[in-house]
Amino acid sequence: MARSVTTLTGTSNAEVCNAHEEKLVLQLFKRLAGDSFLVCHNPSADRWVLKAARARLGAADPLPNKWLCTLALSKQRFLNREDALGKLCNDFSIAAHGAHRAMRDVEMCAALLQHLYKLEPINELPVPAASKAKAKKASSPTLFSEAA
Repeated sequence: MARSVTTLTGTSNAEVCNAHEEKLVLQLFKRLAGDSFLVCHNPSADRWVLKAARARLGAADPLPNKWLCTLALSKQRFLNREDALGKLCNDFSIAAHGAHRAMRDVEMCAALLQHLYKLEPINELPVPAASKAKAKKASSPTLFSEAA
C-alpha cells in the first residue's frame, strides 16, 4: 500500500491483507444499501471504487441507488467554507477525530447531514433525468446524482 494512503487513512498493509474478499464485501454492501440513498462527502472517489470493483466482478449494471453529496449541500448553503469533511465538522462543532477511517467518516458525514438539515430542510428532490446530470461539469459536485 502506498505510504501516502497509510499516512492519510492510517490503514496498514496488514489490515488490507486480512480484509474480506471483494465479492463478499460488495454483496454485503448491496444488501445493506438496498434501494436507499447513499450519502457521501464528495462521492466521486467512492463511486469510482464501487464501479471498478463491480466491473472486475462482472456486474454489468451500476447500482440503482441515488447519491446525496454533503459537500455539494454545504457548498450550496455556505459559500467560502472549507471543503474537507473534517474541517466542516469542526466548523459546526461536530467531533472530527479519526477522519479517513471508514466508520468514523460515516459518522461524521451523517452528523454533518443532520446539522445541515436542521439549519434548513432539504426540499430539493433528485431529478432522475440522466441528461441533467451529464450536463453538469464533472469537476463540480452535485447534490443528487445518478448511480455509478
